Order: sequence, then C-alpha cells, then structure tokens
Amino acid sequence: MRSSFEFMAKLLIIEDEPRMVSGLRDNFEYEGYEVITVEDGSEGLKRALSEVPDLILLDVMLPKISGFDVCLNLRVPNKTPFLASTDWVTLKTANSLAWLIDSGYVLQP
Repeated sequence: MRSSFEFMAKLLIIEDEPRMVSGLRDNFEYEGYEVITVEDGSEGLKRALSEVPDLILLDVMLPKISGFDVCLNLRVPNKTPFLASTDWVTLKTANSLAWLIDSGYVLQP
C-alpha cells in the first residue's frame, strides 16, 4: 500500500457490471488510488470532464453511450489516457480500439 505522502492517482472506472466494478475498485483502492465509478457511458463522459482523472478504465459495451463514443467525445478536449476493458475482441474491434484508445485494452475474465 502506498504511503499517505505519495501522490494518489485518480482513476475513473466506467463499467456497468457490478461485480467487475467491485473487484476493480477494491483492488485499486487497496493500491492507493482514488477511484470514481460510474455505470454508463453518459455519466462516464460527464464525470471524465468534471473530475479530470489520471486514467480512465472504460468498458466498451455500455448503456446509453458506448465506450467507443465516450472515447470519440473525450479525445479532443481531454488528454487523459484510456484503457479499454472488454470481454469480446474481434479483429474489427481490435482495429477500432487501436486508433481510438492509444493506451491499449485488456480482456475481461
């Protein structure tokens, strides 16, 4: 666990699966991150602009606004790196993620 004197990075998790959110939040908070969670793309977009996180962990398939659309809306006004989280990756999806999310992606279990 990080000491209280170290910088606490702010992480925004945009994920609609409650068990995934719980596991991610618990692990990142244990490591000393300040964690903000939201359940849909629309709220994620708002919070990304208002909270200015250091990293956004973004589910690709979200209600209201997809993870792809969140990326498209945030790329210009925001320099925050994205890490996409998905449980489905096809060649087409991987290519879409490559140009949208320059920080990469991880597969969900």
